[in-house]
Amino acid sequence: MLLLWAAPLLSEELIWAGLTAVGLAMAAFGVWSYPRITIAELSLNLFGPFYLGLTLQYSLRVLNLADPFLIMLLALLLTWASDVGGYAVGMLWGKRKLAPQLSPKKTWEGALGSVLFCLFIALTYAHFTALAPVKSAYLIILALLASLAAQLGDLFMSAIKRYFGVKDSGFIIPGHGGMLDRFDSFILVLPLVYYGFHFLM
Repeated sequence: MLLLWAAPLLSEELIWAGLTAVGLAMAAFGVWSYPRITIAELSLNLFGPFYLGLTLQYSLRVLNLADPFLIMLLALLLTWASDVGGYAVGMLWGKRKLAPQLSPKKTWEGALGSVLFCLFIALTYAHFTALAPVKSAYLIILALLASLAAQLGDLFMSAIKRYFGVKDSGFIIPGHGGMLDRFDSFILVLPLVYYGFHFLM
């Protein structure tokens, strides 16, 4: 995971050499651990570092953009807005279940609340910062995609936890579970925000 996170700072040869070494190590681990570990568990163990590393490396890529601090903060705020909007609207008006097998409390109304909160935060944040020159249409599209990505990341982590039969991804944060429970949405939001400013704005 550290290799992928630091990919922007490394040469292409080092990246591919490192990925090859990781693949060989995981293959050896699978052979050594059989049958104590299933193929499904091995696949998730291999997928995890790639999932985290390939996405979190964008925290370094953002540094190459204009106003990197403002853009990183926007990604965090959009993640927070999606979470709070979905929870608040879902609690007040939620009726129709969104994904009952993965997250019984999530509703379609909450999903809409997530989108609306992201739109509000994106437009308000840009208005009061140096991002004001960015066209509103671009921010609306970015906020919509960020909301969808945040909800997808949350549901994806729920699916993994359901598979392993656990409530939280860890216990490092008392009352909130593991680090992944706090950053499952941000992992997918950050790449979208990065490409939004890199290519579109």
